[in-house]
Amino acid sequence: MDWEHRLCLERGCSETWYVAADGRGYKVWYVAREPGSCPTVVAASEPICPRCGAALLTIVELEGGFGELDALEVGSIFDYARSL
Repeated sequence: MDWEHRLCLERGCSETWYVAADGRGYKVWYVAREPGSCPTVVAASEPICPRCGAALLTIVELEGGFGELDALEVGSIFDYARSL
């Protein structure tokens, strides 16, 4: 399996995971703490955190490499920053 490093950004969770897609074409993801360890099998179209259910993001997605991530820019502090 080809493992990818992913991050959970939920405030109460904030976990680091490794994910691998099912090689048979099913919408199933293997999610583990480290590559090669015993994974949790998650049935979803995108990898999700097995602890809280939030979408797991790559570093590129976190840094805005695939467009804007609205979930990170919500709240009064961001409204203030945009007004400057």
